[in-house]
Amino acid sequence: MRQKLLIMLVAFAAIAGSAKAQTLSIAPIEAEAGKQAEIVVNANGIAGMTALQFNLQLPEGVTLDENAIAKGAGASSHELSVSTLSSGDRLFVLYDMNLNPLKNGELLRLPITVNGEVGTKTGRITLFRTATPAAVSHACEDAEFTITVQSTTEIRTIDNSQSTIDNWYSVDGKKLNGEPRKKGVYIRNGRKVVK
Repeated sequence: MRQKLLIMLVAFAAIAGSAKAQTLSIAPIEAEAGKQAEIVVNANGIAGMTALQFNLQLPEGVTLDENAIAKGAGASSHELSVSTLSSGDRLFVLYDMNLNPLKNGELLRLPITVNGEVGTKTGRITLFRTATPAAVSHACEDAEFTITVQSTTEIRTIDNSQSTIDNWYSVDGKKLNGEPRKKGVYIRNGRKVVK
């Protein structure tokens, strides 16, 4: 009886130790306001686990395109389920009914659009759990990630003084095929011309 108890305690300690090494991480993201960017979710220490789940908390002004989520090599054979919780967080579940193990490395690519103010925003991965083929579940640490939002670059003026393109338009805005032969008022490369 003592030997069975000792074996169970050693096995439990090994499982608990392996759970601490299981992490999800997201590298800092740089995005332009109003444009699409990508969150890449990477995993470490999950080799041998057959399922995992986590909640994703996106910062205000960041939206997720659920229809364009892609699985990485670490989860290529697994099914993906994404649900929106009442809190607005997304619940991600990766599982395989044949109990194929997950692999360390890239798990998911999550396309996002940033429609917020310029600056740094913080998101979180919470309630991260993994499961073994024997349905033993492990709770893992939460993780934070940052999204730095930059303003979009605007073109305010175009210097076409050295342009080799010669565009001619009628006064009512119709594009002409080359220089007109009739006398009149025209627009050439953005300037009014009287012929």
